[in-house]
Amino acid sequence: MSEIITVRASSFADFADCPARWHAKHIEGKRMPSGPAAIIGKAIHAGTAAFDTSTMNGDGLSIDDAAGALVDTLNKPDEEVDWSADDKWTPREAESVSLVLHSKYCREIAPKRRYVEVEADLGSVEIAVDTAGVTVCITGHTDRVRVDDAGREGISDIKSGGRIVSTEGKVETKGHAYQLAAYSLLRQVSSGKPLTAPAEIIGLNTGKTTVAQRVAVGQTNNVESTLLGVGEKPGLIQAMAHAARDGMFFGNPKSMLCNEKYCPVYKTCNFRR
Repeated sequence: MSEIITVRASSFADFADCPARWHAKHIEGKRMPSGPAAIIGKAIHAGTAAFDTSTMNGDGLSIDDAAGALVDTLNKPDEEVDWSADDKWTPREAESVSLVLHSKYCREIAPKRRYVEVEADLGSVEIAVDTAGVTVCITGHTDRVRVDDAGREGISDIKSGGRIVSTEGKVETKGHAYQLAAYSLLRQVSSGKPLTAPAEIIGLNTGKTTVAQRVAVGQTNNVESTLLGVGEKPGLIQAMAHAARDGMFFGNPKSMLCNEKYCPVYKTCNFRR
């Protein structure tokens, strides 16, 4: 029987960036306190999910009422938050910017979408990589599943950050294909029907100035190939399975997250010399 490793869909990009950090966090379970960017993202997710769920169910929750979930997440986080991890943000500033982006999303993005799932648990799917003798079990919880004007379903994922939407209004989709691919695969398995609409990133730019608080949508196609590979060309699943078999979780000192604030094994990592 092959070895089984369980992987969250949201962690694939972390593996691609630095396998050593990924292994420490997602396999060994070593944790770091959340920083401002992470808690801002969670708060925005909570507020927008409350609004979209209400709209989908016909409950009529107002934008301001839905923002209560955002404020509660910021003020009563369910995990430790290290505000010193990023000198850019104070709790007050984080709340102010999050509320602006919440409102922009609810007014500019949400009315143009018809969601059939909000914060959906997609279960799991197992992919056996025979060449490694390892089975990768993917689990996931996607932000949204939408239906477009042609009746096609697709994944919509909300991302916040200081560089997610450019000054020209373009969403940075690069680097998110692994996660979108995992969500698409999980959704198709759980629902038993294909996803034919492009996957999309809904970007909410967390700038402190009004002009930098931008929202936009970017689409990407054929994301599954990055994860599963094409023909004889392997994808990230195969690379992960072989790394697990051989214990080859190398570090990446060039990673932007190669910092003691973000990596639980930073001080003991042999790859950052």
